Amino acid sequence: MGTKVAMVCTEAVEVAIGTHYNNQLRELYKSKDDPRLNSLMEDIKLFRDQELEHLDCAVEHGSKDAPLYDTLSSVIANGCKAAIWACERI
Repeated sequence: MGTKVAMVCTEAVEVAIGTHYNNQLRELYKSKDDPRLNSLMEDIKLFRDQELEHLDCAVEHGSKDAPLYDTLSSVIANGCKAAIWACERI
């Protein structure tokens, strides 16, 4: 389907993962007084930032110019959200 469609996939996945990491950080921040969590929080921030670099790269390489951008982005993002939801419950 082409490079731009691959970039739509990358963008949608990275948005979902970045949101998931931010949600994890919000939960951990509630227990910020526990010093054992500091290292974990720093790791999650690093991972999130790396994923958001991929997002930026996808946008720079034309994700938004792909045919059927809105449809593809929505389907992929919803698939990622469903996978995250399932993993949180297993």
